[in-house]
Amino acid sequence: MSEAIEKLLRRGIGDLEVYVPGRSIDEVKAEFGLDTVEKMAGNENPLGASPKAIEAARMALKSVHIYPDGHARDLKAALAGRHGLLPENFFVGNGADDVLQNIARAFVNEGDECIIPSPTFHPYTTVTEIMGGVPIVSPLRDFRIDLDDVRARITGRTKLIFLCNPNNPTGTCFRRDAFDSFLAGLSEPVVVVLDEAYLDFVEGHGAPRSESYIQEGKEVVVGVRTFSKVYGLAGFRVGYGIGRPAVIRALHKTKDPFNVSGPSLAAARGALEDEAFYRKTRETVHAGKQQLYTGLEERGLEYVPAEANFILVRLGPAASEQAARLMAEGVIVRPCGSFGLPEHIRVTVGTEEQNEKFLSALQTVMS
Repeated sequence: MSEAIEKLLRRGIGDLEVYVPGRSIDEVKAEFGLDTVEKMAGNENPLGASPKAIEAARMALKSVHIYPDGHARDLKAALAGRHGLLPENFFVGNGADDVLQNIARAFVNEGDECIIPSPTFHPYTTVTEIMGGVPIVSPLRDFRIDLDDVRARITGRTKLIFLCNPNNPTGTCFRRDAFDSFLAGLSEPVVVVLDEAYLDFVEGHGAPRSESYIQEGKEVVVGVRTFSKVYGLAGFRVGYGIGRPAVIRALHKTKDPFNVSGPSLAAARGALEDEAFYRKTRETVHAGKQQLYTGLEERGLEYVPAEANFILVRLGPAASEQAARLMAEGVIVRPCGSFGLPEHIRVTVGTEEQNEKFLSALQTVMS
């Protein structure tokens, strides 16, 4: 970048890290001359997308010459029915990342502090820094978000708290009683962003759910959900925020017009109607985790039991090199050095066949 352009940039933009997506299947096939490659790095749905979602998107293609509904009315109505809320409790975005960006736009001034556990989903830091905010790091304890430490870091300058539950990349989850205690102990007015991208994979009923706090009238909690994981719509880019009407109105003031395409909105509505696909996805992930746990234990490897659709696995000092060798074997996983966990990889739970291919390839690279 030239010095002249650097001087014109908004303050702090030059210091931001560019998000680097993982390698695509086609890239890996071409590089290693492979016929088949399993992508187990992006926490996508191993079953693909709901047939009802695909059909709804296909029908919506007939109207792509017309701007989509910028208010996402039909999808908000469907979400309201699903969560027991009103349409005005929802903000629909171009993926969960767009929702996070609009939350930062609406609330963060230059110099405001945003508390972010570490390691966690990196875009929390990015959206904070874009707005001139100051990320305040709260270290995990035993791979879990330490709510007591988060609360201890709140000051008069704290504006947002980002909590990913289950957390990415560790897959760990705090329970409702702990979160209730955390909220009760807040001494300053702050907004708690509860990122629930992986909530659908939690087994049992102990995790907090943002909609219950919205029903109770708590303005400090804003939930963030996505259609990319359990619904298998990562390529359509649809996410949504859940909050009290005053918060949602603020987000609508900062959003881009027509931020979600018509086919994407239609696909999301179709996905909500496909209960059979939803159940099958959950069953596949829960069974797949047990398969992977067994295989990892047989190989003497440490892992973090997960409440998500991925598992954090410790391979040791050579983890990044072993991840590269796994790629050459036709399995893409996520090295976790960028999360500050250089001895770990993150592997998405796949189908029985995908999981077996990963375990077989892992045995090869460990030999």
